Amino acid sequence: MKRTIAILAAILALAIPLVISNTADMTVTVGNTAPILDNIKINGIDSGATVNPTAGNTTTVILYAEATDTNGWADVTEIKCTVTGPGTVEGSPVNLILDQLDSDTRNATGTFTMDFYDASGTYTVTCTAKDASGATGSKAETYSYTSSTALDLDAGTIAFGWMNPGATTTVTGNTTMEGPTTTAPTIKNQGNAQIDATISGTDLSGPSTIGVGNVTYQFSALGFNVLTTGGTTETLLNLAAGASSTTNVDFSLYVPIGTVTGIYTGTTTIIAVSG
Repeated sequence: MKRTIAILAAILALAIPLVISNTADMTVTVGNTAPILDNIKINGIDSGATVNPTAGNTTTVILYAEATDTNGWADVTEIKCTVTGPGTVEGSPVNLILDQLDSDTRNATGTFTMDFYDASGTYTVTCTAKDASGATGSKAETYSYTSSTALDLDAGTIAFGWMNPGATTTVTGNTTMEGPTTTAPTIKNQGNAQIDATISGTDLSGPSTIGVGNVTYQFSALGFNVLTTGGTTETLLNLAAGASSTTNVDFSLYVPIGTVTGIYTGTTTIIAVSG
């Protein structure tokens, strides 16, 4: 029994095949692909956005952009937007704040401001995404900055002071916004278009009435005209748009003889119109 087992063991040993293995290294070089600027939104709108000026102030515009990079979202290191148009936009270019949208897309947000006197018209926002290797991708969208006609009067009250019947007093304006004032009325163009002005007034009421026709006015040095309740437009004003575009407005009052002693009040209204 012992002999037989030994022979079988030897036969089995001879039947095992000889195995020889080889290994190979695998290598690959992954190339860089430039990012693609997929989407731009202006105030939440993909295209055709409209931005309205704020009279006498700035208007904030919100930008949103998305950039895709097949090397991964982290490869996008910068998204910057340049704003161009009829006027120069302060704050351009705008560096957007980056975030992650998905595995290969980076989104970003930022803001810039438009001044009330910036020219109306079509503006272009061109956003550029840059990756870690310096490759870029760009896209552009436009928006409309609308025209605005507005003005501000710095005089809260036109105070003629103490007057006797038969007297005339003039309150002379200047070109410095000091409001509210009672001594030197000034108007300022608060829009982004050249303007004229329509002015109207009411009777001065008190113990009796001083008719509105006893008040005259002039813009700049264009000559005095009678104030009316229906309103009159000064078509030669031509007050240009600008950061500080102003002119004086003067008022003169005649108190008719026979006017009863007392305090009289009325109002005047000045409205900007396209000039």
